[in-house]
Amino acid sequence: MSLSMNPYRVIAIFICAFCISSCSIPITVSLYNNSSDKISVSIDSENYTISKGSSEEIIDFAFYNVSITRNGKVYMYRAPEIDYKYVEWVGWGPFTKRVFFAQLEPNGEIWATDRWQPRPARAFKNQPEGFPLKPGA
Repeated sequence: MSLSMNPYRVIAIFICAFCISSCSIPITVSLYNNSSDKISVSIDSENYTISKGSSEEIIDFAFYNVSITRNGKVYMYRAPEIDYKYVEWVGWGPFTKRVFFAQLEPNGEIWATDRWQPRPARAFKNQPEGFPLKPGA
């Protein structure tokens, strides 16, 4: 028996170790901007700009205070814990991410959607507890 390992075996061991030891996968929020203006989203120390009629993926949205600036006005939100049944698994294996789909409305409310709804959503399905998020809440 040789002391050296097959390179494929080494790669397989590293992949298994990575998958087994990986931490909880944070929730990514795919936020669609249905307002009539470009917005700036601030969460923790990250800032995102979302043009009107487009979306952006915001990583680790849950449990933070979120602010959205639109036309110089700041809307404050406290993101609730998102029920797992409203979170979709996207991707495969080490490329998996948990995504919660949401839409910002012109009145500042954030509604839950899903990846199969055309954007902008015209009607909203059952909402998770705490949704729609209202500014100042």
